[in-house]
Amino acid sequence: MNKTIFSLIICVVFTCVFAQEKTWDTNTESVQKQRAMGYPLSVLEELPVVKGCEALASNKVYSAKCMKDQFNFLFAPFMKGIEKETKLNEVSIYIEFIIEKDGSISMIERLKLNDRSLDEFVRNAFVQFRRKIIQEKIIVKPGRIYDRDVSTLYGVKFYKVYKK
Repeated sequence: MNKTIFSLIICVVFTCVFAQEKTWDTNTESVQKQRAMGYPLSVLEELPVVKGCEALASNKVYSAKCMKDQFNFLFAPFMKGIEKETKLNEVSIYIEFIIEKDGSISMIERLKLNDRSLDEFVRNAFVQFRRKIIQEKIIVKPGRIYDRDVSTLYGVKFYKVYKK
């Protein structure tokens, strides 16, 4: 009886230990993949600084809002004519990209649209937007964590209602 209980306890302990080890490995892989893509804004010590937002760099909340407004303002002109491309009255677009360590931006990492027929239009608009960001050096300073420049995962949500 004592051997059976002892064996059962050992089995339960080893199962818990090995189960935790596997979970820890999975989390580690997930963190490594995320770091390879870019850090989200929420974990950065210093956010990327965009032209026009330099004075707000010390306040994370205002800096993030300013950066969002700047990106939306810069992206909007490339979206002109989108109402002709869709049959919907509302257009909702979410684009995720990476702000690299050098201040450039990568191609689209993730794109969500409420109208799939807009895919090519939005990708072309993003290429022009990206070109403008690089040419005009819009990103003044990349994100920082642990006193080093890091790639930052960033998303732009563009939403427009058209009255037809």
